[in-house]
Order: sequence, then C-alpha cells, then structure tokens
Amino acid sequence: MAAASVCGVLLAGCTSEGDTEDTSEKGGKGNKEQASPSPSPSGSRRAADPEAPTLASVQADPAKLPKKAGQARDLIAAVMAGPELFGPEVVRSSPYEGAPEDWAVLDEDCNWQQGQVPDDILATRTRYYEVPAADGKGPIRLTATVTVYRTAEDADWANAGMLEEAMRCPDQQLRGGERLTGLVSNASHFGEAQNLYAEDTLSESGEYVSETLGGPYPYWWTQVRTGSVLMSVAVRSAKGRGDESTAFLAKPLSQTLLKVQDRVGPAESGQPSEPSEEEGK
Repeated sequence: MAAASVCGVLLAGCTSEGDTEDTSEKGGKGNKEQASPSPSPSGSRRAADPEAPTLASVQADPAKLPKKAGQARDLIAAVMAGPELFGPEVVRSSPYEGAPEDWAVLDEDCNWQQGQVPDDILATRTRYYEVPAADGKGPIRLTATVTVYRTAEDADWANAGMLEEAMRCPDQQLRGGERLTGLVSNASHFGEAQNLYAEDTLSESGEYVSETLGGPYPYWWTQVRTGSVLMSVAVRSAKGRGDESTAFLAKPLSQTLLKVQDRVGPAESGQPSEPSEEEGK
C-alpha cells in the first residue's frame, strides 16, 4: 500500500478522541487526542508487495521492540512527528512538548486530571501544534502522542481501557476550560473494517467547547498500535474551519506508523536484530 492509500484509508472512516494541551492526548490510558481517520501505512516494504497485506506483515517483531526505557525514548525520538509533517501552515504550540511525567487520567466524574505515568509504560511523549487563527478563522489545535509499553499485551489492554472510557463518559471535562461532548468511538483489529495497516486501531469523534474559543466545534482522535507502541493524533477544529481540520490527521499518523513499523516490524531475514542488554539503559 502506498502512503497515499494510507492517508485515504485514514480519512475514510473514523471516530476519535481528543483533549486539550493540558490533557490533550491519549498516549496511553490518560492522554487525549482524537481523529476521524485510520492511518494505513505504506512504504517500500509493502509497496513492493503486490499482494494484500497480512497480519504478519504489520505485526511487530518481539525481538525488535524496546525492552528498556532508554530504548523506548530513542524510538520515540526517531518517529515523533514535527509540525512540518502536518503541513506548511502548522506551527509549534507553546508549550511544544509535554513533560515526561505528564499523564492525564479520567476520573469517576468524567473529569481529566493530572496523574502518574503507569508502571507498564517505558516512555511517552506528547507534542502540541496549531494552525494559527487567520482570515476570521479560529486556531486548529493538534496533538500527537507516542507511548511505548513494556509489552504488547500492556498496550492492548491500554487500548481497551481507552475504548471503555469513551463509552463510560461520552461527555468529558478537560482542563483549561474545555470539554468534549457526544463522543462516539470504535475499534478494529487488523482485517476488520478498513484496517489493513495496524494490529489495532481506535478512534473517537465528537465536539469540543472552549471557554475562550467558543464552540461546539468538531473533534477527532485516532490511535493505532504496533506491538507495544501506541501512536495517536488529535484534532480540535475551530470557528470557520469545520471538517477541513480532518486533513491534519492522516499524514502525521500514517507516517509515524510507517516509521515505527520500519524499526520494529517483521524481520526480513530469519535473524532479527535484538537490542543489546546494555543499549538504551
């Protein structure tokens, strides 16, 4: 599948999750982001294969997955999207990156609060971007998160927990005077719906309202999993923007997914390269 195909699938169908710059992603159990598309990767490895993708072609090689925090941080640094990946009009927000200890948790009353990074996470990073307000249109807020769990099973359980959160709390209060309403979510394993690019996908869509920017405006969040790595992008639209904001979902998520799969994907030979015990401590 080519990159264009990936973006096309991403934008083809979704529901997502979202949040604000304080709690604005769902990198793992407690970061909020949302998107409407599902990314489908392409790249030289799959583009050269005329046959349809198989689960084995998108699964991570366990030997290549990070085992230590340093290895996880290195992987995140190598794949994390910069503003240029979203498009020429996208710039860094302030702050641009969340602190390593930032982790948002949805409480019993459906309010997002600052929490502790779970022990099953090796490393996580969130970045914030925006399309500045111009010509009477409001700013589009964008968030990207990459989280590396200790095991693929941990990441899978985190995905399931996020799906449950949206079902439990279709209306959620964010920090920074924002809230999400009418959230609808869906998930698909490889081979379900249009997912032929990741082991699992999860998406949410709804509306968000801001005390300073008004609303309601469209909101989307999409997350994909490869092995123990979760990647997500969230988009909060704005006055005068409408659904055009979905254009900022597909490319960064699909390209991040491709980068991760190139590093931890199936071994092309019978001898996968396993990280050394000393590497990335």
